[in-house]
Amino acid sequence: MISLVLLGLVGCTSGDTTKKAKDNVATVQTQEMATQNDQDKPQETQTESTSTQSQNRQAESTPTQSANTLAENNLEQSQAATGLTKLEINNEVGDTKIAIGKEDLISVKAEAKIQGANSEAQKKEILDQIILVQEKNAQTASYYVTAKGSKKTQLGSWLRATYGNKLNLNITLTVVIPESISSFSLVTGVGAIRMIDSDLSGSISVGVGDVYLEQVSLIGKMDITSGTGNIKLAARKIDQAQSIHAVTGVGDLAVTVPEKASYSVDITAFMKDRVKQDYNGGGPLFTLVTGVGNVKLTEMK
Repeated sequence: MISLVLLGLVGCTSGDTTKKAKDNVATVQTQEMATQNDQDKPQETQTESTSTQSQNRQAESTPTQSANTLAENNLEQSQAATGLTKLEINNEVGDTKIAIGKEDLISVKAEAKIQGANSEAQKKEILDQIILVQEKNAQTASYYVTAKGSKKTQLGSWLRATYGNKLNLNITLTVVIPESISSFSLVTGVGAIRMIDSDLSGSISVGVGDVYLEQVSLIGKMDITSGTGNIKLAARKIDQAQSIHAVTGVGDLAVTVPEKASYSVDITAFMKDRVKQDYNGGGPLFTLVTGVGNVKLTEMK
């Protein structure tokens, strides 16, 4: 088994797990603060009227929420995948999770959460304006979240212009696709992208956040970039791949390839000598670059 590790300014990795650059990786956290209903108060007398009991229960069950309580809205879209081979997703702030389903169907669920509104009425007003857009063009299915009447992928700008800068908005996208979808264009401003058990080609771009690609089969060309965040790529097959280009500005980069696979590498890590090498006669070229962080290359057993 081949194991190659290039160490940058960030400390060494442990096992097959990459560590995040502590001082450089910007993280966006959202906390879900659930309010609990007060327990029903015991009846003081048996002669209390039915209407009075109902009013008491209604008053007791009304949640008391602060302006920082998280509100959320769930949106869903789906379409038949017949004739579709490519998926495009643009998510400004929030995680995107992609998995393979059994049906010939693309389904996307968007969970919108907002924190910092002045009141419950304002939260509802904002969430009611957020929509999940589904588009289809030739062999491509596209999805993005925006506001009613707002320009495509300008949700953050609309929110700031309409309600100011104090609000925090997070959109979590959960995507299920059939095996026929193998080309991707995934863009996230702030948030992680996770994909499991899929054929993979195309491009993935993250401004701040991690990229996790697990048990994927690489085909054609693939570009993966993260400005600040870790990239973990575990490929179960690479025989149909042409080139893989993975770059992170600040973060660790870990790549796992099949045992005894034929491939080539061109690795650049900060303050380390460039490594160019062929394995098992050479094959698809893995260009791996990290500005500040570690590069680790291993073969799975």
